[in-house]
Amino acid sequence: MIKSNICLIISGDLWGGAEAQAFSLLQAFAAKNEFKIYVILFNHGILEERISGLGLNKYVIDEKENSPVKSVLLMYSYFKHEKIDTIHVHGFKENFLAGIAARLAGIKNIIRTHHGIGMVGVHRINNYIEKINEKFLTRHLIAVSENLKQYLIENGFKTNKISVIHNGIAPANENFESAHRIKKDFNIPDGFFVICAIGRLVRVKGYNYLLEAFREILNSVPECCLIFVGEGPLQKELEAQSKSLNISEKVIFTGFQKNVDDYLNTLDILVLPSLHEGIPMVLLEAMRLGKMVVASRVGGIPELINDTENGFLVQPKKPEEIAKTCLGLVDDQEKKQKIYNNAKHTILNKFSLSMTIEKTASLYRSNA
Repeated sequence: MIKSNICLIISGDLWGGAEAQAFSLLQAFAAKNEFKIYVILFNHGILEERISGLGLNKYVIDEKENSPVKSVLLMYSYFKHEKIDTIHVHGFKENFLAGIAARLAGIKNIIRTHHGIGMVGVHRINNYIEKINEKFLTRHLIAVSENLKQYLIENGFKTNKISVIHNGIAPANENFESAHRIKKDFNIPDGFFVICAIGRLVRVKGYNYLLEAFREILNSVPECCLIFVGEGPLQKELEAQSKSLNISEKVIFTGFQKNVDDYLNTLDILVLPSLHEGIPMVLLEAMRLGKMVVASRVGGIPELINDTENGFLVQPKKPEEIAKTCLGLVDDQEKKQKIYNNAKHTILNKFSLSMTIEKTASLYRSNA
C-alpha cells in the first residue's frame, strides 16, 4: 500500500498552543506509520528542536532570510520533489504562502487548522486575505471548537468545509517531586497557596485582570503567591502593574519554561483570564493532572469546562469574579477531590490525543 505524503507547515517561531498541538500530531503520526510525514517550518526554534528526534523529513525555510516569493518557490520545488499529496497548514501566513505553492504544484488537498480567530474579522486587509485562503487555498478547515466554527461561519466561511476537531492531549506523568524543587528555586514557603498563569504574556490573555484579582486574594490569604510562567511583550508592563498594586513581593515571573508539567504539579489553581480562546492547551495540560482551573467563559473554553463540575468559569475582564472564585477554593478539600476526578475524566473521554489523531487521520484519508 502506497502511503500518502503529508506535509505539515507551521511558523515555529514561538512555542504556544498551536505549536504544542502540532508537535503532538507529528509525534503521534511518526509512531503511527500510516502516512509519510514531512514538516516545513518558517523559523528555527523550540519546535524544530523537539521534532528533530522524531525521524521526520524536516525543512526550514527561514522567513528572516527568504522573501515571501522565494519561500513560495522553495515550497513549490519541495512539494514536487517529495511528491506531496496533502498539506496541513497551521496559521494565516502559512495558509497563504503554502497554499499558493501547493496550487502551483497541483496539490488540491490543502487542510487548514484554525487554532483561534486569527486574522478573521480583525483587520480589513488581513481579513480579505483570509477569505482568499478559505475560498481558493484550502479544501477543508479544522476548527478546534464549535464556538470557533460558528465564528468562521458568521464571517462568511462555508459550513460544509469546516470540521470541528478539539485539541487533545496524551496522559501525563504525575511527578510531584518537581513541585518541591520549584518551590525551593523560587523561595516559596511550605503551606503557601500557589496560583499560576501559564502562557504567552500578551494582552489577549487578560493577565492585568488577574493581577487586580490577586491583590484582593492577598487581603484574605496573605500566604499566597502568583506565578507567571511564560514570556512575551507585556512582561515589563505586568511587572510595573504588580509594583503599583503593592503586590510585587508575591508575584513571580519565571520566563519561558520547557517543562510546563513541573509548574502544573506546583500550583493549587491555574487561572486563565483570556479575552478569547480556541481550546487552550494549558487547560488540557492542567486538567489531565486533575488540577483546579479558573478560566474565562469565552471561545471554546465552555466546551471543555462544565462550571463547578470539572473547573470554574468566570466572566472576562471581571477581577472580582476571579478573586471570589479562587478564595472559595482555598480550603475546600471536598471540592478539590471532585474536580480532580472530573477533570481527569473529561480529558480521558473527550479530549484525549488519540481521539484527535484519529479524527485528523480520517480527514487526511477522506481528502486523499
